[in-house]
Amino acid sequence: MGLLLAENKTTSCDPYNGTYFGESCVPGAKPASTLCSLCVGQRDPTDPTKDKCATTSMEQYAGYSGAFRCLVEKGDVSFLKHTTVFENTDGTSKEDWARGLLSSHYRLLCTNGSQAAVTDYKSCHFTEIQRLTVMTRPEARESVLQFLKEQQVKHGRGGTEEMSFAMFNSSQFNGKHLLFSDSTQCLTEIPTTDYRAFLTENFIRATESLNACSSPGKLHIQPWVSVKVERSQRCCAYYVTEGG
Repeated sequence: MGLLLAENKTTSCDPYNGTYFGESCVPGAKPASTLCSLCVGQRDPTDPTKDKCATTSMEQYAGYSGAFRCLVEKGDVSFLKHTTVFENTDGTSKEDWARGLLSSHYRLLCTNGSQAAVTDYKSCHFTEIQRLTVMTRPEARESVLQFLKEQQVKHGRGGTEEMSFAMFNSSQFNGKHLLFSDSTQCLTEIPTTDYRAFLTENFIRATESLNACSSPGKLHIQPWVSVKVERSQRCCAYYVTEGG
């Protein structure tokens, strides 16, 4: 969405007020809006609206895998990471909803209007973003870095105390991606650098375009990677968070 806004391919507030797409699931948006109309929450038969459009794993369509699930079950298009399809197809995922899904049944929509196989993400994508990053104030960098290194030795994959607490596995808490993404393999130190140099100007331009819109509740949409669609299609996005 940031790229569409930055390149003037859509009216600045369309992504917020739900007019660019038809029905959508954008967790974190207002539950009564079209941006939440495809969301399902916990699918509790006694309370159909329970956790609908929540930004946590209680909304079954939250997160990248949730956005892909939305595409599988309800949507026409989804905004995903380049790895999401492969993480949920071809027998990789054990989730009931992902059984029998084949990566070859899905296509990328490229910025030039063409289509590509999901394996061609290097040449067909909206933008490139850095992996999720722990950020802190400059004066706290060393203490936070040391703490994370120590905890990873104990509680990371193969850690000495992983059985008591796993940093990269949320299943013991009946959730997903609670501290870090459950697909995280390890944390890697990034050399001291200016955040703009690390994130890249293209990414910052796209992200800043999102916040240029004066939207209800000052919504801030998290960045994502992937496709281009027509206004009438149903959209499954990553999520939206409330900001000040």
